[in-house]
Amino acid sequence: MDVNAGEEYWLTNGEQKSSVPIIPTLDFFNHENFPNLEPGDIISIADDELNLLVKEVWANAIVCEALSAFFLTSNRSLVLKNKPFSIKANSEVELQFMGNLKDIPDNVKFVVSFTRNANDLLQLKALQPQVEPIPKIESILSDTDLIEIMQHCNSLMLGRGDLPLNCKSSELFSFQQRLINLCKQHNKQLIIGTGLLNGIGDKQSPTIAEVMDYGYLRRQGVEAFLIAGSNALYQPVMTLEFMREFDA
Repeated sequence: MDVNAGEEYWLTNGEQKSSVPIIPTLDFFNHENFPNLEPGDIISIADDELNLLVKEVWANAIVCEALSAFFLTSNRSLVLKNKPFSIKANSEVELQFMGNLKDIPDNVKFVVSFTRNANDLLQLKALQPQVEPIPKIESILSDTDLIEIMQHCNSLMLGRGDLPLNCKSSELFSFQQRLINLCKQHNKQLIIGTGLLNGIGDKQSPTIAEVMDYGYLRRQGVEAFLIAGSNALYQPVMTLEFMREFDA
């Protein structure tokens, strides 16, 4: 959908009826760790490409004014720009779901979002010892915590979209480089996700900054990437063709 700067939109799970356009989102209104929204807060969607000014907060909808124009092609990550918040790695519902799974194929792996320490992986391993967890790192962690996490996995994923929840933008690059170096030292595979060649999915062409970002990561030895968002939905073949051509 086209989102136009200066126009009003509702943020809701899609069940509300409204005379103004609705931007469907996951139901974050009931999230136990989501901070209280207030008029004046700024919600950022699609990794800061779409910013919404909160005007009114209701029980099951948020009235916003779009501060920027954007073509929203799929569900995107959502953060609060002025209120950092933290999210638990394993909710009770997720742990119960994992415990109930049976006959899991040997090649299945589980990505553990918002991993902050080794215990987040050990909780799942206690329920499914045969499954390899992939910790998704989405907050700034110390070398000690990262090394302890690496003792219980073969691969890690850097989820760059949610990193700004707990740090300043100026810290993102240095943390990414620190994680790359640690993975090299401990012989672990690093998967890079979020903000990767999004221009191909949105405009059928990567931006210069995206090409430089991908090239730098490849030069650093990163070999695994997560193709998500509009790339996965609309242009997976074109994205893979660019990556193969780049590496040729």
